[in-house]
Amino acid sequence: MYGDGPLSFSSIDEAKSIWEYGACLFSGTLDTKLSDESMQLPQKPLKDQRSHLPNLTSKFYFAVEKVIQSQGSNFTQREELAAATLQLNVLVTWISFEIEFRCPNATWDDFMPQLKEVVLLGERIVSLILSGNDNEQKTSAFCLESSYILPIYAVASNSQDPDIRRRAIAVLRSVSRQEGLWNSFLAADAAERVIQIEEQVARDMSACANSSRKTELFSVRPLLRIDAKGGRLHYTPTARGEHSPREVVEEVFKW
Repeated sequence: MYGDGPLSFSSIDEAKSIWEYGACLFSGTLDTKLSDESMQLPQKPLKDQRSHLPNLTSKFYFAVEKVIQSQGSNFTQREELAAATLQLNVLVTWISFEIEFRCPNATWDDFMPQLKEVVLLGERIVSLILSGNDNEQKTSAFCLESSYILPIYAVASNSQDPDIRRRAIAVLRSVSRQEGLWNSFLAADAAERVIQIEEQVARDMSACANSSRKTELFSVRPLLRIDAKGGRLHYTPTARGEHSPREVVEEVFKW
């Protein structure tokens, strides 16, 4: 995985298993480093230790594409769905890593070709889900693991492109779906609320902001937390004046 050579997988199932294992390994290692006070912390900052991750994720994405190109014509509908879901998650993870390591100079809209591909994959996923539903009516679907809701929400809430946002929210509203604690309609409501907040903050700041430069609408980006009853959206709008207090706002969503 960490060498210079390309990756290769024998099937989508193999790639999916390795991706899920790597995600768990990454999360567990990060949690240990951040929480274990008895651990001897390395000399390099955590960000420097993780600088290889964008390249590693990119290699993984191209390896998945090779499997699809070589075997895609023989895929079952389940394999098509798994492949599209894996591509979507790997691509959004790559964008997130790139933004983290280019920060503060990168935004989601710097990756517009990838965002368009993510939305196309999301549309493909919901199309496959709906086509696999034998009932004519749209029934609620439940999945224990994360699939497309969280990454599509990330695109809808972070991109500033109106068309990308509209299509991403449409994907979330296409199917009544529950992935663990993540509900597709709740995520769509939260994304729409983020857009409303941004528009309101932009209007409030337009009178005092310098129109020749871009003004950040949030000093802390909106964070959606999910629990068994719904979601809580936390955000901190940019203060209007230099000495204005930073107000943390919480809004509650129910399903």
